[in-house]
Amino acid sequence: MAGRADGSASALVAEDEGGIYGWARVGRSRDPDAGDEVGELWGLYLHPDHWKRGLGRELHDAALAELRRQGFTRATLWVLDSNAPARRFFERQGWRDDGAKKADRVGELRTPVEEVRYRISL
Repeated sequence: MAGRADGSASALVAEDEGGIYGWARVGRSRDPDAGDEVGELWGLYLHPDHWKRGLGRELHDAALAELRRQGFTRATLWVLDSNAPARRFFERQGWRDDGAKKADRVGELRTPVEEVRYRISL
């Protein structure tokens, strides 16, 4: 079976002498329509002070390498429909919008947001 059977995630951190400036979490896809071969980039964050230096791409590539190491052959991620910079970043890395959408609620006020799903072959 590919990846972690218990559904847990692996965490990766990007740090320097100043501390942690980025992180990524990966694991088995949480989507009900995903097979055992599908992993998921659960989240990726890079502090804005570290943007435009190639560090986000390095963290992204390390996350995909971890998914491959866990045995996945494809991956998905969910991103806010309204987050154009993130969508452009992932598209530059080879991810493609697969047409799936979902509504979610975030924050204390449970504000409704729409997310779109992206896919990539590993």
